[in-house]
Amino acid sequence: MIRISIYGKSTLQTARGIKIGDSKEKILQNYPSNSILDNVGNGGITVGYPNDNPVYETERGKIYFDINNDKVTGITIAYGFAE
Repeated sequence: MIRISIYGKSTLQTARGIKIGDSKEKILQNYPSNSILDNVGNGGITVGYPNDNPVYETERGKIYFDINNDKVTGITIAYGFAE
C-alpha cells in the first residue's frame, strides 16, 4: 500500500510532466481521455486505468489532481489500496 501527496512549492512532477501550478488543461492534454476517470470541474481530476472505479481504490494505481482556479494545487499518487 503506497500513497504520496505533494502540496505547496515543489518541483516534483508526474511521469507526464504535470506539477503543482500547471493548468487543468495541461492534464487533459497529457493524459488519454479514457484514463480520465473523474473530472469534477474546478475540484479535481482522477486519472487511472480505463473503466476503473474513480472513487474506490483498487490494486491499480491512480493519480488524484487537486484543482483550484483551474490550476493544480495538489497531486496524490496512490497504489494498492483495498476496496
